[in-house]
Amino acid sequence: MKLMDYTNDPELNGKYLGTITKDFAAVSDTLSEASSQIRKRDISKYPIFVFARQEVPLGGLLINADEANLEWHVFASYLELFVQQGIVGQEGIEAFQSTYRDADEYCCLFVLDEEFTNFVYIPYPRISQNVGHGEGTEAILPVFSHTPNKLTSPYFRGGGKGLSRFQG
Repeated sequence: MKLMDYTNDPELNGKYLGTITKDFAAVSDTLSEASSQIRKRDISKYPIFVFARQEVPLGGLLINADEANLEWHVFASYLELFVQQGIVGQEGIEAFQSTYRDADEYCCLFVLDEEFTNFVYIPYPRISQNVGHGEGTEAILPVFSHTPNKLTSPYFRGGGKGLSRFQG
């Protein structure tokens, strides 16, 4: 099997970018706290939050999209569970860990939809004062993604497209 390129892929499908960042901005405080708790309680050093439009068996439901008026359900998970469920292969653990971004600064999302499956790293919003300008605050939300190689790399096991991998 060919190994995937683990450098940041600057292209994220525009169809998903807007809805992901909108929902992420609405729930980023909750995700940051959940990430901190997962790491603080030694559950994992590698929290992963699954964004899916329908329920999937990848972690525990953290935010119900219908109840929160969002487009994406959010599930709390972590690397070891992805390995246990065969999503990340044993031989891909080291590669995943080496590309994982600082969990205090970035949120690792696993975006899962019918035609789109991708790991995406989004920095938690930073609130910064415009010193000397008297203008409130601004949120900074650039997006970085790692695209699995057609879902067949040893790092990301799947075979098939998007959500179909998780439907019985």
